[in-house]
Amino acid sequence: MLSWGATALLGIVSVVALLDPDFVGPFFAVTFVLFCIGGVLLALDVVLAVVRSTRDAMGIGGLFFLVDAAPRAVRRSLNGSLAAAVAISVATAVAGLSTPELAFGTLVPLLQLSLSGFWGVRHGLFDARWDSSDAR
Repeated sequence: MLSWGATALLGIVSVVALLDPDFVGPFFAVTFVLFCIGGVLLALDVVLAVVRSTRDAMGIGGLFFLVDAAPRAVRRSLNGSLAAAVAISVATAVAGLSTPELAFGTLVPLLQLSLSGFWGVRHGLFDARWDSSDAR
């Protein structure tokens, strides 16, 4: 899955940046690109969710964390990737306190969150929106 690939890439560049202070520039470049991709995808998620919400009742928990909206395996994989990215980025920022640029990696989990949202908006199982005109 793309989400786990991005998490693995974050893990690799984080370890290398912690071990080699000269790798801070490439670390920043990679994490910046991952963050930007996440930001663009999040905007797309919101637009697609607005369109889909006209017919389906969607909540934030279901859309981005797939609560009651995805099969257990999908939910575990995407949420697990998000949790791993958060753990990696926070651990890197804490371990590299003397190198403030490493804290930028904490923004990368936006990509995993937006990938989860993209799955949710495209494939999520949501109840149909109830319309008061249907009661007539």
